[in-house]
Amino acid sequence: MTEAPVQPEASTPAPQSDQQKMFALVNGYRVSQMLAVVAKLRIADHLHSAPRSAAELARLTGAHEDSLYRLLRTVAGFGIFREGAGRVFTLTPLATLLVSETEGSLRLDAEVVGEEWSWRAWGGLLDSVQTGRTAFDSVYGQNTWEWFQEHASASVLFNDWLQGLSRRVADKLLDAIDVTPSSVLVDVGGGHGAMLKALLRRHGSVQGVLFDTPHVIASACLKWDGDSFSRVTFVAGDCFDRVPGGGDVYLLKDVLHDWTDADALAILRSCRSAMEPRARLLLIEHVIAEPNQPCAGKMLDMQMMVRQGGRNRTEEEFRTLLTAADFRMARLIATPDAPHVVVATP
Repeated sequence: MTEAPVQPEASTPAPQSDQQKMFALVNGYRVSQMLAVVAKLRIADHLHSAPRSAAELARLTGAHEDSLYRLLRTVAGFGIFREGAGRVFTLTPLATLLVSETEGSLRLDAEVVGEEWSWRAWGGLLDSVQTGRTAFDSVYGQNTWEWFQEHASASVLFNDWLQGLSRRVADKLLDAIDVTPSSVLVDVGGGHGAMLKALLRRHGSVQGVLFDTPHVIASACLKWDGDSFSRVTFVAGDCFDRVPGGGDVYLLKDVLHDWTDADALAILRSCRSAMEPRARLLLIEHVIAEPNQPCAGKMLDMQMMVRQGGRNRTEEEFRTLLTAADFRMARLIATPDAPHVVVATP
């Protein structure tokens, strides 16, 4: 008679020691790479309708069955999916965040982290810290924006990811943004226009101008439909050269942190040249917090160091930039779990 396997008793996990916490941090890149593969293969999408076995998931994704199973059982240990009898996997609440069309989905975030153009620059962090050079530029021999112009599919994925970030914080930001009726809103460097689209839907009489580089605008035009499409004008150009005039409000969301102080100042001066005295400038940026405080802006600042070559800034650094470009900071609005809104006037 075969004895049934002994099932271990459930127990409350012991608190992690500092060594265990540090070990998890040191090995975080392994988890992010596993999640990137899960996201790229759309595993959570396949499990959204029903549980599936590793064998079935392998057939659906074209993956090697045993290798896929080993990956899934590992991430299940982090609460991402649950493994049942027969190597059958189901979604967990945490895993639903990897479903493409769910509210607050992070699937694109996980996929982008696994792209070579995303992680390879981080391998050059030591060089950036020692020399001040942007790691991406050193690794690829050109800057991020030049590289994206030559790699259209990567550029579309990058901009789709940025739009997902905008959609997740849009409602929190909309409550902090004052846009008067019948105004013209110019979104400078707006990518595919997720933030502008949200503003146009909130304010039914506002007209929008989406301004970005030619290859971004070419793909952005395909992302719009509905009533807001009839109220937007797509303009391609270079924000270092000129910015469309005639706007009542100029919006730059997560633009200045991509650039050095000198380049950010040039962008602000282009905006200032295009603006009438009554117009307003809205900067949506993560402002660096005080020392020793946890801050999304500090992590993003590291991303700027290795990837784009820009930086995230403190309130005082924003004031200095704005003053040099002939602006006055009128307000700094903090929003819950979202970037700040900096309101400036000529």
